[in-house]
Amino acid sequence: MHKLREKYSEFFPEYGKGYCGFETDAGWDGVLEKLFSALREEVANGAKPLQFLQIKEKFGGLRAYFKDGTERMSELIRIAEDEAAITCELCGEAGKLCVRRGWYKTLCPTHAKENEYE
Repeated sequence: MHKLREKYSEFFPEYGKGYCGFETDAGWDGVLEKLFSALREEVANGAKPLQFLQIKEKFGGLRAYFKDGTERMSELIRIAEDEAAITCELCGEAGKLCVRRGWYKTLCPTHAKENEYE
C-alpha cells in the first residue's frame, strides 16, 4: 500500500473494495503530500471529502481521477498536476518532460541521463 494512501485514508474509502490504483514514483510524494494536506484542510473547513479513484503517471504527467469534492478541490488537484510536471518523478528535484522511444517521464537532468531519456 502506498504510504500516502494509508496516511490520508479518508480520501480512499473504496480501496479495500478493489478500487483506487495508486501508481507514482517517490519523487512526486512531496507534491502529493502537499495536495492531500490542502484537501484535508478543505474538509476541516466544512467541505465534503472527495474520493480518489486512481492516481498515476501518464505520459509523464500526474493524473488524478476522483469523484465528489468541490471546485476548490479540483483547483488544488490541477495545481498539483502542474507542480508534478516540473518535478522529477524519481527524486523530487526540478525536472522536465523527457522522452525515450515513445515513453514519457518527467525527470531531472541526472535521472534523464541515467535512464537514457532526452
